[in-house]
Amino acid sequence: MEFLSILKPTRLGMLTESPTEEEDGVLSGHAAYVEDLAKRGVVEFAGRTRNADETTFGLVVFHAAPLRGTGCGLPG
Repeated sequence: MEFLSILKPTRLGMLTESPTEEEDGVLSGHAAYVEDLAKRGVVEFAGRTRNADETTFGLVVFHAAPLRGTGCGLPG
């Protein structure tokens, strides 16, 4: 089953200024996680828009078996 995840920054300043040290760590960890899933064939597509305003977002299309009772699932 394929799923689409839409990601939006929690703080626009991460894009318009720069991320805090904590945000940078979270972003780096997330990017490594998605890259690993892509190498394993779980992630079909991942990317973000090029704009750096309140309309920016990222997308991740991934394959996963639904978690029973939730309708969604992502491997660890």
